[in-house]
Amino acid sequence: MGKFKQHFLNLFLALIISLLCSCSNQATYKIEIPSTNEAKLVHVKPNVTIYIDASVSMKGYVNQNKDGYYPIKTLLPKLVFDYDEPDTKLKIFRITDNIIDSIPISGFPLQLQDGTIFKGKGSPLDKIFSTIIDTLKKNDLCFFVTDGILDFGSDNINNESESINITTTISGKLKNKNSSYAVFQFLSDFNGDHYFDYKNTGRGIVANRPYHDSILRNRPFYIWVFGDSEMIKEIFEKQTLKGYSNAETFNINYSELKPYLLEYPSEGLIIPEPDSSVITFKKIEKNDGTSPIKYSFTLGFDMSKVPEFFKSPKFLEKNYVINKEGLEVDLEVFDENSIKKQPDYGKLIKTISQKNLNRFIKININAGLSNILPKYSLVIVKHKQDWINSSTIPNDYKVSVRKIEGKTFKLSTLVSPFYEKYPSDTIISVVFNKTEKK
Repeated sequence: MGKFKQHFLNLFLALIISLLCSCSNQATYKIEIPSTNEAKLVHVKPNVTIYIDASVSMKGYVNQNKDGYYPIKTLLPKLVFDYDEPDTKLKIFRITDNIIDSIPISGFPLQLQDGTIFKGKGSPLDKIFSTIIDTLKKNDLCFFVTDGILDFGSDNINNESESINITTTISGKLKNKNSSYAVFQFLSDFNGDHYFDYKNTGRGIVANRPYHDSILRNRPFYIWVFGDSEMIKEIFEKQTLKGYSNAETFNINYSELKPYLLEYPSEGLIIPEPDSSVITFKKIEKNDGTSPIKYSFTLGFDMSKVPEFFKSPKFLEKNYVINKEGLEVDLEVFDENSIKKQPDYGKLIKTISQKNLNRFIKININAGLSNILPKYSLVIVKHKQDWINSSTIPNDYKVSVRKIEGKTFKLSTLVSPFYEKYPSDTIISVVFNKTEKK
């Protein structure tokens, strides 16, 4: 009987040791699911104001009775139509020579088509921005349509000094606000008779202006949006503004995007449990303790409110940060089309449909998981977009038609105060907390 007890005890100890070794050779993490601010989700009809830079220099974007690509003539009437509905307070204003005048909604389309709305002197953009930012209130959604060209007011003015003045003015206004902003860039044909360089060459004599009797191609104009972040996100989701070539956002974060753990695609000794958002890594290192096993798992997201530029697979794969601590990690990102090419796509169809998933991030852990941390995080952040600098021309005096194409005088100066206050926006933030397997 003593030998039997000893044998049983040995087996029991062996079992305990085996379980302990097994448990120490795995790691389980639970994905934090961000809480949703229900207050933000309550749909409130915005008070919409459309401001139009109505200086005569904007007239080139309509070029009355001329064939060509002039998207502003259809874009703005559609914008008015989209917001001209019950329970929405819509107002339209033209800005010329520092004066803001109301425009009747009924007469706006015709005035735009024939160009008569654009007939005044320019107004300094820093003053316009200051006015809009100052008057912005809760539930306000403001649009500002402009060519984005800074008016230095004199052909003898020092460029750098004036740039600093403009930047300082806008920065001062932004300090007192916590609103959100976006800028959309559109490209258009443009009647060169209405282009004024920073020295105001030709002034009132059309024939003496730098691009007289020329059609400028890919001439940028901009629609700035000011307001609540959720209202601006809705513009991207509903595609209220279509046909833009570039966009940028400020103080619009998407860290509340929920990550959905998927069973597939996955690789390695891994147990994903989608219902509990728990993932277990088995045998986190081989018996010799030196050759880690590779793992892969996939997270799905509904990114319908995120601008196209910031949810492209190329952007997401390039702009991620992980607190690595020895991890060797890379990402593969699939959109709603490329995910269909994955072997187990058929098993995901129901989940994708139910959760409205349209972006899929496959995290490949190639080495280093044996260095177990209590928490890991994956963050994808948007910084300054390259198109701002590539669309900027520092001097538009005596510049050829070819070199002015796609460029805006001192655009980066106008945008810099926004980057100063809001240098980055979070697109995705996922936290993995170590937990005990139940």
